[in-house]
Amino acid sequence: MMRIHLNNLNHKFLIDNNNKKIEIIFNNEKFYFFISLKENNEKLVVFSNGAVDRKKKTPPLFMRSTWHEDINANCIFIDDKTIHNIKVSLGWGIGREDRYYILDYLEVVKKIAQLINIRNENIFYYGSSAGGFMSIMLAVHHKNTVAIVNNPQTSVLRYKEGPKKSLFSNIFKGLTEHEIMNNFGLRISLIKAIEKKKNLPKIYYLQNMLSDFDMENHVNPFMDELKKSGFNTENITYIFYNSVKLGHNPLPKEQSLNYINSLIEFD
Repeated sequence: MMRIHLNNLNHKFLIDNNNKKIEIIFNNEKFYFFISLKENNEKLVVFSNGAVDRKKKTPPLFMRSTWHEDINANCIFIDDKTIHNIKVSLGWGIGREDRYYILDYLEVVKKIAQLINIRNENIFYYGSSAGGFMSIMLAVHHKNTVAIVNNPQTSVLRYKEGPKKSLFSNIFKGLTEHEIMNNFGLRISLIKAIEKKKNLPKIYYLQNMLSDFDMENHVNPFMDELKKSGFNTENITYIFYNSVKLGHNPLPKEQSLNYINSLIEFD
C-alpha cells in the first residue's frame, strides 16, 4: 500500500495508484482509502462502512469496494479508523475523544475532488446503517454535496445498547451518556450537526418501512426533529420499500447499484 502526506497528494499519485488501497497521512495520523478513478467522468461517489464482522475481517476495510467497476462515477471507499484499535463492529466515524475522524475524511475527499476537478454538486456520499449515518454527516459538513443512504441511523444514542455502550466505553472513558451528548453531541446526533452547521444537505433516504427498529428509533424521530427545527425538508427524498425478509439489511447489490447510478445521473 503506497503512502503519502495529504499536503503532498497530487494527480499523478492518484493515477499511479488507481484501483488500489492507499495510506494518507494527515496531521500525524494514518488513514486508509481505496480509490477508483474513471476517465472523463465528472461524478464522485464516496462510500462509508457499515457494521464489520471482526471475527472474519481485520481493518483497514473497504466495504463494497468491489462495486467500483459497476458505478458510473469516480469512487472513494473510506476505512473508518474508529474501530482499528478497539474490538467493536461499528464506529460511525466518531474517531477518538480528542479527534473527530469525519473531519479528517472530509479533508481527504475535498483534496481528491479538487485534484480530479469534481464540483461539490457532483459529490455523493453513500452508505447504509452506520455508513448511512456517516454519509449524511459528511454531507452536512461538505456544503452542496448529496447523501444517498439506506436504513441509516440518525442518532448513535438511539442505536442498540450493546454496540453503542461498547463504543462509548472505549472512546469516551468514564463519561455518562448525558455527558457524552453534552460534550460530543455534534458527532453522534445528525440534527445537532445540521443545526450547528445550518446545513440540511440533499438526501436520498432509502428505507425499509418493515424494519420497525429503524422506523421507530431513527426515521420518525429524525422527521420530528427536523420539523421542530424549522428546516425546509424539500431537500430530503424518502424512498420507502417493504421487505420483511431484509429487515434492517440494505437492499441487494443490484438494486443498490441501480439506485446509485440512477440518482447520480439524474440529480
